[in-house]
Amino acid sequence: MTVFLFILKLLLILSSPFILIAFVKYCIRKISGMIREAVARKRFKKFCHYLSNIENFSPTRYLLSAHQKTGIAFDENSNLLCLVTIFGKYSHYLLPYRDIIATELFEYDDIVGKSSGMVIGGLGLGVYSGKSTASPHTYRIDLEITINNLDYPLHTLNFLNTATTRGSDFYNEQMSQARYWQRCVQGDHRQ
Repeated sequence: MTVFLFILKLLLILSSPFILIAFVKYCIRKISGMIREAVARKRFKKFCHYLSNIENFSPTRYLLSAHQKTGIAFDENSNLLCLVTIFGKYSHYLLPYRDIIATELFEYDDIVGKSSGMVIGGLGLGVYSGKSTASPHTYRIDLEITINNLDYPLHTLNFLNTATTRGSDFYNEQMSQARYWQRCVQGDHRQ
């Protein structure tokens, strides 16, 4: 903190108010980013702890979605999938792999929810469509999993929850993760 105060005093003495304002804004963004990361780590630890306490389920792969309201976990030893929702409290649904009907990747181009995506066929054939749009930005990337259960037929995993330029490194990383998890869900490991 003393280094921060030294730099602040130096800026007050040597620079204009515009540089000082820019520096303060930069510091606020950095500090708020560090706080968001700390909160996200804490939520992820809580998610992992929740998964470890589910009876007859030992997760071998797991993911907490970007908006941290849903998650997914696999127990590859017992061929079970766990779908987790977090809306105030945690709840989960265990199902065998064979209960997965389809998967879809959706990319939302604007805030009102315009999307592009489709499912081809049934089990394991959901794909992202190459439908072109005029917007260079996307606001969400979601993976929707349709399961064979009338009470809980759809589970959505969010991979991107902020405005991002298509083709940027961050966008490509999130889309790659979404495709990876789609392949995991629809993979050939189901009996």
